[in-house]
Parts: sequence; C-alpha cells; structure tokens
Amino acid sequence: MPTRRRLITTALVVLTISGSRAQLANQSQAATHSLTIRAKQSQYRAGSQVSIEVITKNVSDHEIEAIETDRTPSATELQIDVRDATGKPATETALNKAIRGGEALRVVSSLGGLGEHSMLQPGKSRTDEIRIDQMFDLSHPGKYTVQVQRRDDKTGAVVRSNSVAIAVAE
Repeated sequence: MPTRRRLITTALVVLTISGSRAQLANQSQAATHSLTIRAKQSQYRAGSQVSIEVITKNVSDHEIEAIETDRTPSATELQIDVRDATGKPATETALNKAIRGGEALRVVSSLGGLGEHSMLQPGKSRTDEIRIDQMFDLSHPGKYTVQVQRRDDKTGAVVRSNSVAIAVAE
C-alpha cells in the first residue's frame, strides 16, 4: 500500500510540474502587441476614399519594432479582412492581389516605400492609417465589416483586432 501511495504522489507531482511548464510555455507565446481598429467615419460614398486607423499597442515589458503603415497599403505586414453584409469577402483590387501574390516589393516600392521601422516602448501605442479602398472594391453600396490581423514576429501568435462596421452609400 505505501508503494502505491508513493506512485500516486509521484504521478501527481509529475502532472503538476508538467502542467506548470505547459502554462509557462503558453505564457511565453503571448503576443507582444495588441491591435485595435476604428473607422475614420461610419459612412462613405461609393468611390470615395475609405480609411481605417490601426492602433498598435506594445503590451510587453520590452520595446518592440513597429512598422509605419501610413505610406504603404500595409498588406505586407497586416492581413486585412473585409466582408459584406452576407459575410462574403469583398473583392480584392489588382493592387492587393499583386501584393499578396509576391509582387509586394515592386508594387509597394512604387507607392513610396515599404514603411519605416521604429521602436515602440512598453505600454505605448502608435496609430497608422490604411486606405482599404485601395485594397478592396468598395464601389458597391452596402454594409461591410473590417478586421485586421498580424503575426507576432517574436512569439508567432496571431494578433487579431476588433471588427468595425462601415456603410457605403451611392
């Protein structure tokens, strides 16, 4: 009987240590930043410039590299998901297809560069603007939802933003 108790106690200790290691591993995979988006306005006219603001916040305890997206369509860093009211993905523009298809350097360079790198201190945020009308066909009136995501370079975690709704009218 004492041997059986020792085996059970040993098994519990091993499971506890394993569980603690798994928790630490999961904690080390936490993202170093968060993403929040907001629409510059809630309604747009068909064919007009449609922009969102992307707020990147450093949620780590160390500085991280941030890439300014003001001068680029940003698809090289962010994945942008735009869907209509039925949940169907919005049609990509030729520019967005070229960027996602590996032509990013040529296309983005023609727009003024690949963005500038800067360091973001712990707890600090930066706001960048992205023109989603350059990346998706928003010429059809209707309601759309927008969400962005980015893979964290340090942890590999996928960081998703909130979703925002915009309306396009004639």
